[in-house]
Amino acid sequence: MTIPPPTLVARLLGLVAPAADRRELLADLADEFVTRAAADGRRAARRWYRRQVWTSIGPLMARRLSLGRPIVALERGAGLDLRIASRSLRASPGFAIAVILMIGLAIGAHTSVYAVVDGLLLRPLPFGERSDRLVTVHSIHPTLVEDPGDAEVSYADAMDFRRHATTLERLELAIDRNVSVSVGHETERVLAASITPGLFSMLGVTPALGRDFGDNDAAAAGFEEALILSHGLWQSLFGGAADVIGRDVRLNGRAVAVVGVLPPGFTFPEEHVMWLPYRGDEVTQRAGRGFLAIGLLASGVGIDQARADLQRVAAVLADRHPDSNRQWTAGVQPMRDFFVSNDDVVPMLAAVTLLLLVACANVAGLVLARGASRERELGIRAALGSGRWRLVRLLTIEAALLAAAGGAIGLALAGAFVRALVAWVPEPPPYWATPAVDLRAALLAIGSTAIVVVLAGLLPAIRVSRVDGARPTGGSARTHTATRSHRRTQRTLVVAQIAASLALVVGGLLLSRSATALFTADGGFELDSLLSLRVYIAGDAYDDPRARTALVHELVARVAAVPGVEAVGATGSIPTDDGGAAVRVLPPGGVAPRDEIGTYATTVTSGFWPALSLEMVEGRAFTAFEERDPATASVVINQRLARRLWPGQPAVDRTFQLAATAFTETVRVVGVAPDLVYEEFGETTTMSELMVYLPYARTAPRTQALLVRAREPAAVAAATREAVRSVDAGVAVFDMLTMRARRAYNHWGDRFIGQTFSAFAIATVLLACIGAYGIAAYGVAERRREIGVRLAIGANRGSIVRLFLSGGAKLALAGALAGLPLALIVARLLEHELFGTSPWTRAVWSWPPLVLLASVLAASYLPARRASRTDPVSVLRSE
Repeated sequence: MTIPPPTLVARLLGLVAPAADRRELLADLADEFVTRAAADGRRAARRWYRRQVWTSIGPLMARRLSLGRPIVALERGAGLDLRIASRSLRASPGFAIAVILMIGLAIGAHTSVYAVVDGLLLRPLPFGERSDRLVTVHSIHPTLVEDPGDAEVSYADAMDFRRHATTLERLELAIDRNVSVSVGHETERVLAASITPGLFSMLGVTPALGRDFGDNDAAAAGFEEALILSHGLWQSLFGGAADVIGRDVRLNGRAVAVVGVLPPGFTFPEEHVMWLPYRGDEVTQRAGRGFLAIGLLASGVGIDQARADLQRVAAVLADRHPDSNRQWTAGVQPMRDFFVSNDDVVPMLAAVTLLLLVACANVAGLVLARGASRERELGIRAALGSGRWRLVRLLTIEAALLAAAGGAIGLALAGAFVRALVAWVPEPPPYWATPAVDLRAALLAIGSTAIVVVLAGLLPAIRVSRVDGARPTGGSARTHTATRSHRRTQRTLVVAQIAASLALVVGGLLLSRSATALFTADGGFELDSLLSLRVYIAGDAYDDPRARTALVHELVARVAAVPGVEAVGATGSIPTDDGGAAVRVLPPGGVAPRDEIGTYATTVTSGFWPALSLEMVEGRAFTAFEERDPATASVVINQRLARRLWPGQPAVDRTFQLAATAFTETVRVVGVAPDLVYEEFGETTTMSELMVYLPYARTAPRTQALLVRAREPAAVAAATREAVRSVDAGVAVFDMLTMRARRAYNHWGDRFIGQTFSAFAIATVLLACIGAYGIAAYGVAERRREIGVRLAIGANRGSIVRLFLSGGAKLALAGALAGLPLALIVARLLEHELFGTSPWTRAVWSWPPLVLLASVLAASYLPARRASRTDPVSVLRSE
């Protein structure tokens, strides 16, 4: 029975095999096919037949090209080397385990940091082909906006940008909204966003259930009749019910219908979980700049072109609307840059890459030292006919086995590191930037493994393979000594590790000192006795500002009555957490725009300063009448603004022009308050150092913070929440934290970076110590005869210890001198990231070298101590 092969297989056989060989092969396969078909069935026999034909192609090709023997020899040689390498590593388990763990930790750290960087900065945005064309548009002012990346736009300006900018294909808006949602008898605050109806379609996001917003849905805030839920909020509010479309949600006391549910995981712009359609008033909404503007560049348009185009439109608006747009211009940046900064993650990636290179150097040093101890073995192999490249291959296969095992461990560790990081981070990144060890990270781990093989395996193997096969079997231990070149290479590698360690230790020390300074910095008040919380006042019953004013004062009074509470104050901005609203101050006698001063403003009640245990520097706080009068012109300013306006003079009862979004008028100073830090530490600007305090009734915002002073602030948290609910159960309480916990939350990123950088530094120091230990240990083995002779002729054991410790000290000194320029570069790069610490203080440059010296000496001491206990009689007898 003849079984013809498939057409493709037949053609391949025709290319690689002579006709006689092809006929012989097919005849043998056909006979076996018949037998197998009878026993196992025709389908199983066909599978076997095709497999046999394919596996026969290689040998037939080798025979045709007369390469059969070399190919077989190569296969047998590689397989033999693999078995030899495996046996050699099993014979040295300590060496193998140490190298595998070093490689695994280095690759794991490197891959996990790369996964974070990839998720935040490198991975394409999940918006399809338009991802690279998405930008954010900003309004920029020389006085009121010090960081252009934080600036937002007004609704009216954005509509003009949309109509007149030729470089933008589309422009949509979003603005944060605090809304209260009634769930049973509870009221919860939900972070929502009011968006122009075309935002989701511009991003290419389609609801998983229901529909997107249409132009007919758009309405002013508080008059919406449609909303879209996130997948998570749909699950929590409706239990994932399929009939959610058309059902109502009690939103700010009003019923609003659900028209759509977005796909799982989608939150935008940040942690928003509910979206409402928005249409504003282009006449009145020009001065209030609170909207995030997201644009889609026209095809082929660059950032610089779009920026110039929008600045052209902004100049026209400044001429047409001088009261609201004078000195305002426009800026554009890629959308990713608005949400994610690379200032923190890039130094981490550089540090962990340096850690990987240090691990490679350490492994290379160990391979060199181990190769030196195997000189006798390699000499015998050379004498028996193994060429130099055969020895290189054998040693490289050993390194590859170690690197592969370390890479596998590193990949598993990277997954664990990233999962732990995601679970630990209190502030999640944008939904599209969640780090994960995916295929890209796995490929990086494979690439890192290849680097380890080359740097830590192949290059040392080339040096170790230089053995003399003519004299391989000398019985003396001297045949086991490494060449002077090997020792010099090992010492160079250890010096390089110490140099890298010094740079990372300096960087870790600087970042740790900066993080400590952030946690202990003085914000102008004592924070350990303070509880902070925010309330959101929703509902039609509080549309009148006077009603909100009465409610806030009632809340303050009710919380002040809680046992254990010493003082309570309300504020629109929590010190060291919020900056406040940007306003313009025109000093007395100032008439030109250049005379304007950009400051922050916030609303407070008179109990604000007692809650912080502060007293007025000059004048008084607001009276009860001023606190409830929405037309009052009384303000309190801080000391810095008083000195700026009236240097060396009293400020009370003086007046100045205050221009805010809702009003522009002359105000009178009734008091000067102590200076407080309002922005988070490290983000302080000139504007945030100047503060104007307004009575709460002046603007009566719906979102307000309460500061509660108590001896045990955490102990009164529950009672404080109940006191607020006792006034009105519809008032949502959220973001309740002690001020100490708030400080920790605000600066968790700085602490994490400092701790991680320090961990990398400690790891490099340990690797350097391992390298120094290896140098000392193999030096003891090499100089065993010398040590025995020294002891035999009267040397004391202390001198032997000092001999090897001096070698370690020389390595540490050389490494410190080599690492000093690198450490200076690290300090210079980190200088702008530091808070409250200088990179040029004596402690930064005195402690790291001493720590490295002590660590290297400690690592060298154990081999030195072992050397001092050498028995000279046994050594000389062996000679």
